[in-house]
Amino acid sequence: MAATLLGSVLAAVRPATQSAPVDAAWQAFWRADSPKSAAAEAEKLVKTGVTFEDAYARLRAGRTYAAAPTGERAMRLTAMGGVAYDNTIDVPAAYDPARKWPLRVQLHGGVDRQNPEEGRRSRRRNPLAGEPQIVIEPFGWGDSAWWHVSQVDNILNLVDKVKRQYNVDESQIYLTGTSDGGTGTYYLAMREPTLWSACLPLIGHIGVLANPTTGAEGELFVSNLVNRPFFVVNGLRDPKYPAARITPYIDTLRAAGVSVVFRAEPTGGHDTSWWSVERDLYERFVRDHPRPAHPPLLSWTTERTDRFNRIQWLVIDELGPRPSDMALVDTNTVAIQQDPEFGLRGDAKKEQGTRIVQVLPDTDAARMGLRPGDKILQMDGRPVVDMAAIIRAFERNTGPRITFVVERDGERLTLDGPFPPTATPGAERRIFPRRRPSGRVDVLRNGNTIEARTRGVARFTLLLSPDVVDFAKPVLVTVNGRPVHDAVLTPSVQTLLTWAAKDNDRTMLYGAALSVAVP
Repeated sequence: MAATLLGSVLAAVRPATQSAPVDAAWQAFWRADSPKSAAAEAEKLVKTGVTFEDAYARLRAGRTYAAAPTGERAMRLTAMGGVAYDNTIDVPAAYDPARKWPLRVQLHGGVDRQNPEEGRRSRRRNPLAGEPQIVIEPFGWGDSAWWHVSQVDNILNLVDKVKRQYNVDESQIYLTGTSDGGTGTYYLAMREPTLWSACLPLIGHIGVLANPTTGAEGELFVSNLVNRPFFVVNGLRDPKYPAARITPYIDTLRAAGVSVVFRAEPTGGHDTSWWSVERDLYERFVRDHPRPAHPPLLSWTTERTDRFNRIQWLVIDELGPRPSDMALVDTNTVAIQQDPEFGLRGDAKKEQGTRIVQVLPDTDAARMGLRPGDKILQMDGRPVVDMAAIIRAFERNTGPRITFVVERDGERLTLDGPFPPTATPGAERRIFPRRRPSGRVDVLRNGNTIEARTRGVARFTLLLSPDVVDFAKPVLVTVNGRPVHDAVLTPSVQTLLTWAAKDNDRTMLYGAALSVAVP
């Protein structure tokens, strides 16, 4: 009886004794303030003998969030060399750590200022009013613009730190920006899209990244944008990036398979004065496009494997051509239209009417019958007295016709024709230069079956989650039509904790990392 009683006591005590080191290791893991320190704590967790099932359940539940500061405050991060990034975080007063909150990362414009101090003095914080959410505004300047690797690191570290302190909804972290910030949104979507649920560039221009003076770092691939939905706004009257010049690039994105909503604001200039019109559509778009943790279809192209080589559960490890390579199209051309040209050239003398000095051939003005030497007296029934009045008449006319009264050889003539002028198709041209060899992988997952098509890739890794893969059954992988794996995979607690430390994400959890050699 005594032996039986002692055995019962030991059985009751042993689980609590064994779990104490595990619990302590988990607390240290949750307290880690960066992916690097979390990785060190993950190694300690593995050594405690924690089971895969226990680790998976705890990672799904995540850390317990305590009350945290609300309102607007600085979140300064220091990069290599001691340069400080004066980022800003704004947390709603109603923030409740018991529920998940959406997170907006908003990139400011005017990022071309040449030093941090100048940028700090002239920076105008202009967060777009929106629904209750956590808002991060990173800080950039000429030497660390949104399209520089140093700035990418700042943004990724910033989001990671906010996620460690605040209960952020990982499926609702979206990226937006205005002007240079809109252009930067395109850049990050082509280099580091894993975090984002959606990308919303406002009054920006993807083509700016191709300008050598911009200094955008690395190779850029339009096809990488297929992994995220886009909501794009540009103004028709924007003197810098008018919607008409953006449209051909939107057509290229759609041809590459990118999901794009493009809004051309009729009265929009290079500003966000139209925000009250677009706000509801913008926020509905964000709500309607949460990030799937394990999308069944992914595509990624890169020219390097030390970074910028991953999109969620796909990682490219080694580049190089293979005999089995597929002909995957590199969408990299845009059909640039010439600006609409009515075809008139006039003098600017302050006289009654304005003299035409040139009519360009094969334009609407020439087809209408206007000639050099004609003196314009009226446009659309209104008198014109100088070039400014003519410009106003062109801006006022919404078509479909325009009427001129001119004086020619002492005779008054009335001429009319279609308006506004149509854009002249231009030749296609390359968007981004290709300086280095690159590799691409397209993957499609259907249950435990994964099909990959590759070009210029020697090896890649598939990160497999128990949320979408049945580890009790074989995983079949084919590459360029050839089977390369057909076996059961054993979930690994080491793999689970390694990637959890890196991602700091309750939804993207991986039980196996399958390395695949391309035939």
